Amino acid sequence: MKKIAVIVKDHKTYVHAEEAWYHFHGKKKNSVLFVVIPEGDPNNVVETLNEIIDENLWEEVVWVKTKSNFRPRYLLLRRRRSKFLKFYSKYREYLYNFLDVRKINNIASKYKGFYTVFSGHKNTQEHLAARLKPKELYLIDSGNFNDKINNSGYVDYSEKNIYRGSRVGRFLFKLTGLELFNRDEVKLFTVYAGSLNTEHNTIKNNQDYKRKLICKKNIGDDVLFISSPIYTFAKGVTISEYITYLEKIFDALDVDYSRVIYVPNPIRENDEDVETITKALGCTYDSRPIPVELKITKYDQLPRLCISPYSTALVNIQEISSNNISLYCAWHPEFDYFDQLVKLRESQFEIEGNGINFFIVKDAPSLFKINSTVNNGEVLYANFGEWNQKAEK
Repeated sequence: MKKIAVIVKDHKTYVHAEEAWYHFHGKKKNSVLFVVIPEGDPNNVVETLNEIIDENLWEEVVWVKTKSNFRPRYLLLRRRRSKFLKFYSKYREYLYNFLDVRKINNIASKYKGFYTVFSGHKNTQEHLAARLKPKELYLIDSGNFNDKINNSGYVDYSEKNIYRGSRVGRFLFKLTGLELFNRDEVKLFTVYAGSLNTEHNTIKNNQDYKRKLICKKNIGDDVLFISSPIYTFAKGVTISEYITYLEKIFDALDVDYSRVIYVPNPIRENDEDVETITKALGCTYDSRPIPVELKITKYDQLPRLCISPYSTALVNIQEISSNNISLYCAWHPEFDYFDQLVKLRESQFEIEGNGINFFIVKDAPSLFKINSTVNNGEVLYANFGEWNQKAEK
């Protein structure tokens, strides 16, 4: 039997790791899971993954703690105001990359004979994937691949370092020793196969493993709301405005608030905010630190509706449920001012026959205080980050 390795960095990649395991292998024997995460664990990844990793699937689970890809909160805040800290933060990362490469090389040397490796696209993950020297490498989803494909048509994080970085940056990047598997030979295992403009060969992730887990479940009366907590992403948007927006969504769909299960963003939303929102709406919530796709597999009954402003989890749930759950993308009209969201809308939510009902919440309260008559619906910002920068001025 061919030996496989799967490399993940968080709960998002683990959800697709199980699907890769089921699609290509399906046996515990010769299946190794590598978890590559920063030592600082900023998003409580260890707790979440300990909750969801099914050890019945993996012959071995290997945890790899790295120094790379983590900046303390104090550094993130202070570097905005200090050129020195910005410089320090950037070039410190090259040193951490250098140290992590040596650590990963040592770990990889202990594992031989993998035919296939599945990996996320982060630098440390891809380095481990390359050092395991597989016959073939697949990158798995972590969000939407459309955001990660470069002008070359490939998912290649190194392009900005090699081609668009400074001379010093290019030199230091090469000095780290970070390796990449040959891009021409890398394939994608993705739910977005067929909608990607890429040079990679793609294999469709049909979510068959989770389909198997829910195939005998009946549809219940609950309504699952998957939060896109705009009040935490965009400065000036208040939690009360977000609550009003949700009320408009539920009223438009004639939803009984008492049947709503609010699914918070596990990283962005805290317990206090979730309590405030659910108390105001008179609904319940499910804040278990596991992906919403896995939550659905653990419910006794399937929800009759799943609603979200723009969560790509809707795409995954559509695949899992085979159109048995009614899915709604409840779009705020001001999202059209953000290029990143417009591209998401066009590539995921407005595709004919994709099983997701797209509708604009026309009487939603203004969140960004943008005068629609003056701006005439044109895109004004790349993303919420650019909005925040301009809001600070």
